[in-house]
Amino acid sequence: MGARQQSNIGVKWLLQEDQSDKARVVRDAYARGLHELLAPDIFTVECAHAFTRAQRQGRVTTAEVNAFMADLLTTLP
Repeated sequence: MGARQQSNIGVKWLLQEDQSDKARVVRDAYARGLHELLAPDIFTVECAHAFTRAQRQGRVTTAEVNAFMADLLTTLP
């Protein structure tokens, strides 16, 4: 799985998109220690880019982007 696919999963944890529910199931299982997730160093940059793109498109606010990044950074794979 490439970096873009991995970041898409991370973005789906927080943004409501197609298959977000499935991505959240994976995240919840990871949080419970059922899965080990690995991500490249570029993961956070790719997620930040997707969040800011959603902001520019008017799908989320600046405050939501900040909250999403804080959430993501506390649960990094």
